[in-house]
Amino acid sequence: MIMPRRILPALCLFLALSGGVRAQEEQIPDERLKQKITYSASAKPLQTVTEELTKQTGVLIRVGSSERDWKNKERRVHLHFRNLPLGVALQQTAKMLGYEFRRAGEEGKWSYRLYQSPRNRDYEAAMLNEQKTRKEQEIASLRETVLNDADEVLNMSPEEAAKLKDKDPWKSYLGGTKSGRAYAELLRGLPSEARELMLRGRRVSMNVSELTPSMRTAMQQMVDESFFKQMGPEAGPMRQAFDNASPERLTFMPLDQEMLMGPMSASAMGMAGVAMVMGDLRQPNPEMERVMDQMEGMGMGRGVPMAAMPLTGGNSVAGRMFAQMMNRLESGEKFQDIQQEMMQTMQNGGAIADDPSRKIEPTPTPTEPALLVEVEPLQLKMDLLGQTSQSAELVEQLGKKTNLSYAVEYHPDSAPLAMYLPRTKQPLYKLLDTLQSAGLLWEYDNGVVRIRPKDWAVLRSYDVPENMIDGYRKILAAKGWLDLDTLGSLSASLTDGQIQYRILKDPELGVLMMTLMPMGGNRDLFRFYGELTPAQKERLKSPQGLPFDQISESQWQRLTGWLEEATLGAEIRPGRISLALKEEEVRLPAPMREGSVPGGRETPSAEAKTGPAPQESPAASPSSTPAQPQPPRPPADPPSAAPKGAVSPETAPPQPGQPTAQPGQPSAPPMPSGAAYIQATLTDQMEADEPDAPVKLSKRINVPTAANIEMMKRGREQMRKQMEEMQKKPEAPKEVTPALKAPERSGAPPPSARPKPAGSAGTPPAKRPAPARKR
Repeated sequence: MIMPRRILPALCLFLALSGGVRAQEEQIPDERLKQKITYSASAKPLQTVTEELTKQTGVLIRVGSSERDWKNKERRVHLHFRNLPLGVALQQTAKMLGYEFRRAGEEGKWSYRLYQSPRNRDYEAAMLNEQKTRKEQEIASLRETVLNDADEVLNMSPEEAAKLKDKDPWKSYLGGTKSGRAYAELLRGLPSEARELMLRGRRVSMNVSELTPSMRTAMQQMVDESFFKQMGPEAGPMRQAFDNASPERLTFMPLDQEMLMGPMSASAMGMAGVAMVMGDLRQPNPEMERVMDQMEGMGMGRGVPMAAMPLTGGNSVAGRMFAQMMNRLESGEKFQDIQQEMMQTMQNGGAIADDPSRKIEPTPTPTEPALLVEVEPLQLKMDLLGQTSQSAELVEQLGKKTNLSYAVEYHPDSAPLAMYLPRTKQPLYKLLDTLQSAGLLWEYDNGVVRIRPKDWAVLRSYDVPENMIDGYRKILAAKGWLDLDTLGSLSASLTDGQIQYRILKDPELGVLMMTLMPMGGNRDLFRFYGELTPAQKERLKSPQGLPFDQISESQWQRLTGWLEEATLGAEIRPGRISLALKEEEVRLPAPMREGSVPGGRETPSAEAKTGPAPQESPAASPSSTPAQPQPPRPPADPPSAAPKGAVSPETAPPQPGQPTAQPGQPSAPPMPSGAAYIQATLTDQMEADEPDAPVKLSKRINVPTAANIEMMKRGREQMRKQMEEMQKKPEAPKEVTPALKAPERSGAPPPSARPKPAGSAGTPPAKRPAPARKR
């Protein structure tokens, strides 16, 4: 639109006058902002912060651009203001978040607002792209380092590699030990296409028959020295499965920033993925088959885990810790003793404070006396479950030890800060510098230390409305579990980052960790189900199944990864997919029961109180599917019918392979467990003598029953109590953190090798009967 010339001068005059009035208003001081406040907030939403400050000061403070601006209203912060003018506190909070701080109204009755302007939002969008690109480059570089390290150490003799023990423990292990050198040989022998896929973060899986003889020999050497083999009888069915299995498949599972290991991010720990050797049973065994099914339900692929190696490199934290553990195993130490000591070291904090691989840009010595104050070591509680906020403890303790105020943008911790903080007294600015390696950056201005994550824009992209999270909490509290429809809707409506950082970091919803594991394609299958229409779900659950030609293109993309890998590259001809729910009972070992924790009191199990929990029928009504983005409402009454085939603890026969209760211990009741089996039936035209032969493929995804959830809660509570007990025990001072530096080899010979199972040393093992298909 072209504006008439006579209007332009008037418009310019209006803008000038309005701007002048605005500037004049800004110059009028508000004496109320000079009042000094003392205020603390731990992971509180800005909405709550402004309401509390309004009540405390009498100054009306709002947040967000509108009532529907949930992202700004629910932005969480840690604040510790000590005797600070209100105006300074509000300005510093806005500056820390990259927000605007504006006032409105009339003199003497000014109101104030913290909000994100369009310019702020555009900047956040630009930073999101930049930070994502940088994070992807960091992980890609780490994967390349994995392969380069393998090539480098194999050009050395084992003796030469062993000399790098102090300088580079990972390379020393990789080139100077039996299992490490076998792993390097395996990496160097990868076919070119497998190497390229691994470098690009794609999952790579190869059967034993695809490996060269030298690679099969190396894989068997890894299995012979694996920490899975070092586990004692207390490992239960997992250890028995190992003894009765032969290596079958080598799988490289990548990790990225949205696929985390508990609270430790991939880049912070230097971990780009895991190489797994999965085995198959030599002889059929129902109990062992159940273990294999459970591994598939967790996304690890069907089979028995026989060896696991990190995709790490250089002098990374993960590489140093793994090298230390494996060096000690090969020198004859017990796995349980090593594990206990490493956990103790991590619990006491400072485990990687002196890690030379950390890249820290030191701050020039400041002139502000407040930053030069010597600070005693902080004592943060370690929580490997990632359910508590160490950054909140950090702010609280720094506030007590210094005279400064702090403003921190809070996100669920991606790294346990206690591992990064030094255990020696030092100036405040140097202590704050150590936070860089944990992904936190700091600034100082006007008596306030501002701290925010280095990847703040990426972390903000993981935000989920609180009413959605609260809806899932209510369903879990009312029913005791989440059914397939709810899990499908949750997975389909949220990204990997939202699930990993917000759903699984929630103290109540964290029990879904084993169900919503990011590896193995489980989330894609949940998303496939969540994206189906009610009519498609009905056909999926029918005996005839859902034909491929009735699946949309976007839905089909959720299936292709699993189908292409399962068919070993065969052409996927027209077929159908169906769904079945299977119930089974798992007899838990007594130590997992409530009351078996040292110092705990024996209490009745959930089953003893209410009866075994049911497995809901998959043919739930379409109305149970939640409308996005809101979750479904919890039912008025939790289901109470017992599952079909339930066995009472008194009459249940002992299950083979499960530990029996010791004298004086209560027996463990059977726990019903549910799993959804997605089964595809298709035709395979790759066999010339058997055209259009039907092929059935099946994959399990876990749908936890109330009993499963109860088991997870008990296990997490037991781990939490164990960590608390470990933190109470004082640790003798050590010259070098044992979790980082491998000890001197004792010279003791490695444990005697067990007889190699059939199919080892280059001979492919016998496999389960499988549908005939040609690769």
